[in-house]
Amino acid sequence: MDSRNQYRRFFEEEVHAHYEYLCKFLWTVTNDRLLVRDIAQETMATAWEKIHRIKEYSNIKHALLSTAKNKLYDHYKKNKPNTSSVPIPEVCCDLPFLEEDGLKRLLRKEERRTVLAAIALLAAEYKRVILLRYYYGQSLRDVAKMTKSNYNTVVSRHRRALKVLEKLLRKGE
Repeated sequence: MDSRNQYRRFFEEEVHAHYEYLCKFLWTVTNDRLLVRDIAQETMATAWEKIHRIKEYSNIKHALLSTAKNKLYDHYKKNKPNTSSVPIPEVCCDLPFLEEDGLKRLLRKEERRTVLAAIALLAAEYKRVILLRYYYGQSLRDVAKMTKSNYNTVVSRHRRALKVLEKLLRKGE
């Protein structure tokens, strides 16, 4: 019984703490509240079922995100997704950039709110790629898979979005 209480406490403190982040990620990908709830709940149920394995991960957030992506892929295999435009999440102020590239260089030069204002002006398909790539840290291959787009199309949108962002930010100087 003591072991079960430890697992429950771990789940509440470490796993459930990432629930909101998980929902925002799923919202960015799907733009469907019901699907977000379903996938998030399935992810949490899987995390609870495999709590002994989740406890071993050094990055629980990453494990939950991977589980959610896999659940979403499974859903898309069974159903055809409706990919519509994506709004900017409210918490877009904390962009965790994972690698050195054009947008990170721009962020070093510009204030975050200026960059966020520029992202808000992007076309929906560019905004989706930028948010999934930089805010949620997804690879461009994963972005292509999640949005049911061709990989080369996503790469082109990414490159074009960075160019548009650079122009918008230079215009704002």
